[in-house]
Amino acid sequence: MKKYLIILVLLAYFLSSCNLFDPNSNEVPEWYPSTWTFSQSEMDEYNNVYSEFLQSYDIDYVLYAHVDTLCSHLFSYCSRDITLLCTSDTESEKIAEFETNFPVFFEDWWRLFSADSFDIDYITTSISERTGYLSADVYPKNTYKFPFESRKFDLGRLQIGVDSEGYLESLWSTVIPQLPIPEDPVVGLSEAKDILEGYNYTINAWIENIEVTLTREDFKTSELISYIENNSQNNYGYIKYRLTWRFEVRDGCVYIDAMTGEILRFKQTTIYM
Repeated sequence: MKKYLIILVLLAYFLSSCNLFDPNSNEVPEWYPSTWTFSQSEMDEYNNVYSEFLQSYDIDYVLYAHVDTLCSHLFSYCSRDITLLCTSDTESEKIAEFETNFPVFFEDWWRLFSADSFDIDYITTSISERTGYLSADVYPKNTYKFPFESRKFDLGRLQIGVDSEGYLESLWSTVIPQLPIPEDPVVGLSEAKDILEGYNYTINAWIENIEVTLTREDFKTSELISYIENNSQNNYGYIKYRLTWRFEVRDGCVYIDAMTGEILRFKQTTIYM
């Protein structure tokens, strides 16, 4: 019995030393940070869906159509009488009808708006009293463990326009794919503070610039967040997805990658007048 026990102990030691099993491994994944770049195959897929969309609704005249080539979907689009989404006369009934019918349209044509399918989190809808034009913002559901800095904007959104007769007229999308983000940090809170101690940043105080060197006493609050780097459409040529520590400091926040320890930036939130 003792012989088998010794063998089991040695086997466990060997496996742990080889790091073959470790559910709490603190290694940074090779794929991190997840990075989205231009893909010709994604663009080809979008172009096929867009052509099918035009044929399905017999659209022969488009007022304008602009494409987000980085994320390979429509950026902005407008043409008349695409499809009837609501017929009710009263505002409340028209909104209710739209919020019932648009998800059906979306289920068929989501690829126009995003490279990856996503669930709708919620829709905000309003109608102009003057023109009867219906405007709606459609927000993707967040699939990540940690919140974003801006729930409304970090993952993008759809904007939908419906004319006074109830016809879909305009589409606009800044939706980005939801690539993997780790759920467990490699860099702990205390270590992140150690890295940031001595970090220098500049506050734009309108008539002067204030230079700040961080000390541990400067950290007010801290939070793990899902962090999207460069989510402006087409401006950078890539989008990166990070797990990040955000620290509230004087006049803003500093960000440090919770996997690699890289200091990302200082963002000023105080506006001096």
